[in-house]
Amino acid sequence: MLTKLSYSVTFPTTGRTLAGEFEFKPGFGLITGANEQGKSLIIEVVRWCLFGSSALRGKAEDYRTLKATLEFTARDQSYVVDRTYTTAKLMQGDAVLCIGTAPVNKHIPALLGFGLDVFDVACAANQGDIERLGNLRPAERKRMVDTVIGLDRVEEVARWAGEEARGYEKQVEAIERSAGQEPVKPLEEFDPSALA
Repeated sequence: MLTKLSYSVTFPTTGRTLAGEFEFKPGFGLITGANEQGKSLIIEVVRWCLFGSSALRGKAEDYRTLKATLEFTARDQSYVVDRTYTTAKLMQGDAVLCIGTAPVNKHIPALLGFGLDVFDVACAANQGDIERLGNLRPAERKRMVDTVIGLDRVEEVARWAGEEARGYEKQVEAIERSAGQEPVKPLEEFDPSALA
């Protein structure tokens, strides 16, 4: 769940600066306002904070001045991600979990349990995006829903457990085969006094 966002960016092509601070309340949220006031940019900045530059819609050079801080919770834990165009840091309380864009980009999806593609369908919708889930093919929709609710992991664990069980079955069969044989008489008698 998103808790708080602050951001600022100046676009070099227009010289226009957009900045804001928002506190998100629990539950469903809606961002409203007049056209060209930066509503879609707010969602874009949230996406960028969570998933990195692949979440940006425009050219990289348009975002050179972008900086943001996003507070969010995942699995009842609170986190803060700070980003600039070239840096990123993820914290949990006072503890720094990772520094650098690549480590943060890897760590946050692991915390959330999903990536940008699922976020775009399940967590946010810009104008025109509402139809996206309905337009997915049934197999794509199932895969996306399974990822969101964790069924893909259950299938993975079930597959692993099945492979482990088959390995143990083979070991048991080998033990049963060897146990079913008559003991072999030693070539020489053992003399315990030889140990002394």
